[in-house]
Amino acid sequence: MSTKVEIQKKIKVIISDLSQDVGQIYIPYIHGALKSYCEEISVLKQAVEWSRPIYDCRDYKKLLDSIERPDILGISCYVWNIQSQIWLAEQVKLAFPNCLIVAGGPSVPDMSEVFLRENPFIDIAVHGEGEVTFSQILLYELGQCPDLESICGLSFIDRYQQYIKTPKRSRLKSLKHLRNAYDFPELIEVIHEVKKNGYSTGAILETNRGCPFGCVFCDWGSATNSKIKTFSRSKVFSEIDFFSDLKIDHVFCADANFGIFQDDLETADYLVEKKAATGHPRLFTFNAAKKSTTRIFEISQKLSQENMSLIGTTFSPQSLSEVALEIAGRKNIPAQLFADGISAHNDFGLPIYSEVLVGLPGETRESFQRGITELLDLGVHNNIRVYPLILLPNAPMSSPEYLLKHKIKTIKAKVWLEHCPPVPEREELVDLVIYNSTMNPNDWVFQMSFGTMVQAFHCAGWTNYLSEYLSQSKQVGYFDFYTRLSKHLEQDLGPMGDFYREIVSIYKGIIDSPPQNYFGWSSYSVNFNGKIEKLKSFPYVRLWMKMILNQKLIFKELKEFLRTLDLSQTSLASKILDFQKETLYSPEVPIDDEKLFVSSYDFVSFFTKKSKIIEEGTFRIRLKPRSRNNLEKVFNSTYSAKNFLTAATGGGNVVARQFSYDISNSQIESL
Repeated sequence: MSTKVEIQKKIKVIISDLSQDVGQIYIPYIHGALKSYCEEISVLKQAVEWSRPIYDCRDYKKLLDSIERPDILGISCYVWNIQSQIWLAEQVKLAFPNCLIVAGGPSVPDMSEVFLRENPFIDIAVHGEGEVTFSQILLYELGQCPDLESICGLSFIDRYQQYIKTPKRSRLKSLKHLRNAYDFPELIEVIHEVKKNGYSTGAILETNRGCPFGCVFCDWGSATNSKIKTFSRSKVFSEIDFFSDLKIDHVFCADANFGIFQDDLETADYLVEKKAATGHPRLFTFNAAKKSTTRIFEISQKLSQENMSLIGTTFSPQSLSEVALEIAGRKNIPAQLFADGISAHNDFGLPIYSEVLVGLPGETRESFQRGITELLDLGVHNNIRVYPLILLPNAPMSSPEYLLKHKIKTIKAKVWLEHCPPVPEREELVDLVIYNSTMNPNDWVFQMSFGTMVQAFHCAGWTNYLSEYLSQSKQVGYFDFYTRLSKHLEQDLGPMGDFYREIVSIYKGIIDSPPQNYFGWSSYSVNFNGKIEKLKSFPYVRLWMKMILNQKLIFKELKEFLRTLDLSQTSLASKILDFQKETLYSPEVPIDDEKLFVSSYDFVSFFTKKSKIIEEGTFRIRLKPRSRNNLEKVFNSTYSAKNFLTAATGGGNVVARQFSYDISNSQIESL
């Protein structure tokens, strides 16, 4: 016989999940995840009032004014918002001294004493999965739990100023009972408000939790104890129905290895089915499983057919140095593991990208250069992302023992703040690795600069066809080509060298004058059609933009570089550079227009159909602009440098790498 619990009081809870991407706001998933779990407990369903979550970080005064006397504020802390969340917590405590403030999320350190003492307005830190721990904190506030020390998975400073950390909480034995985390009136209200304010909507989808890999720079595997547990199919499909019905634009899958299970194919099928029926969700982004090549290929095909892939499928080794991979705990994920998947995606024209880290112990200048160019050999041409290594507070790499063993040193650097605008008097900072046993600060600058050069010259369409031809004809391999180009740029006295040295100086500035933006995100001026305009972008985009406004001079300098390679067929290589120039976007030609030109060689068939020879003759080539994923035209009535750059990079999303015409979609006619 069940007994009804008598409710002595009710409490008001507010969850803050501050996040904002480029023109896009994510619906606060953590609010729904906590609420859906807590409402399975009858006393919490009766006694807890869940206020509308805090999500919009564009206007902090308006944000503070909207908060109405909470009993509990929960802040979800990530690398891009932790300082903003701490600032918010402090302001709320000043306004409402009796409010209990609870901090959770991956950026709350497991060793939390310093964190709590430096931020005394935060009452409780939650470690690991939050659903059970947060529900028991609510029960404690309602007098249904004897004391905080009886709750696993948290830490706090008690009234005697003693640091208390309770035993680690075990993960949920099963996720199958958890239900839809979005279908709540306050979240539907948020969605309508975001759309009304002109922002696109993003949402997080979890189909499983856990990661079987133990990469030391990541807190994913260590945070979830590796074992993967799946959510029910009904929950996953119910949330996809919600995204479709509420017309969510972009769904980001938070799984560490989407595609690792057969069920993930069904999830992809259902997403495609809903997109075909309602047009939403428009886009789906995921972290691909490392060892499920065939299944990942099938998923990529399905998404591509419905135009749901924004940036493609990731094949990210992080490093191609065997030494660095072993030290990083990724020996079981060698780069060659990705080779078949990359080849299959390329054969079917499916977009892919790779990520590489600068700063891993065991990596050297030469191994980094070889790693980047080995990715080109593997077939990753359009999108290689080079990221600096940062220490995450709960990653194994951040342990004192690991730091000492590998002589790791860091500096404070600013986070790229398009995820979450800064708050008054606080900067989002990270610990940027600039020194280890095999890398000094000069090496860091060199590797970042080399990676940026390959991004701008190869991935963004200046030398990719030339270097591919030279590699295939066994005249100059990718490694030799780009290491020699790097040395040439260091000494070049023309605009090409000047622009490259600007990039080097940006990275040097991060080392010499911290804290600086760790991506090198910077402001600069360009002369666009006789008008000086200010822009702000990543280094490789900055390099590309300055080069594109000086195309004639840059290609003249590239031909001078070509002569230094001592080629057997310099004339043909020079013609490939002419072809390369035609494939680039140009301020003189609207990007949404087709481009027509005549060539004396059929380079299109050689590079798209992998012909063994380059046919000579007279060919009319018609190039078509790349797909824009249904993005609207950005020009309107104003033709500016900013709008040109926005169109060239795929509607402002610079990770799209759409800097040039897609020759695989071209038409060629022999005259």
